[in-house]
Amino acid sequence: MQIQAYNQERKFTTFQQVTEANPKASSLHYKVGFSVGLYINNLDHKIPGLFDSLQQFSISFISHSFEIIDSDITDRTGHRVSILYKTDTLTLLDTIGNHLVLVFGDGSETSGELETFLVKLQPGLSISSYLPF
Repeated sequence: MQIQAYNQERKFTTFQQVTEANPKASSLHYKVGFSVGLYINNLDHKIPGLFDSLQQFSISFISHSFEIIDSDITDRTGHRVSILYKTDTLTLLDTIGNHLVLVFGDGSETSGELETFLVKLQPGLSISSYLPF
C-alpha cells in the first residue's frame, strides 16, 4: 500500500525498481518497519523460534531492525524482509557439534559458577560481534 505514493503511474512492480527510480522510496524501510514494530512488540522481547536446546526458554532480544529486501505488487511470493534481533551480551564458551555453549553476560561470574545453555546452529542465526577473551 505504501509503495503507491512512489509509483503512482504503476510503471514498476518491484520495490527495487521503485527505489532505483525514486530514491525517496527508501523511506519505506522505516515506514513499514514502524508498522511491523507493533507486531514485534507483542513478542515480549523473545526471538520467535529461537530456544535453548532443551526448549526451556526462548532467547530474548533487546532491539531489532527491519529491512525490506524486495517486494512485488503483482506476486505475494515476491515479498522478502529481514528482521535482525540483537540480544544482550552472550558469551560463547565452546561448541559441541552443531550447538553453541553460551552463558548470559560477559562470562565473568564472580561466584565461579556459570549457568550455561546450548543453542543449536540454524539457518539465519549468526554472531554479529565477537570479542576474544
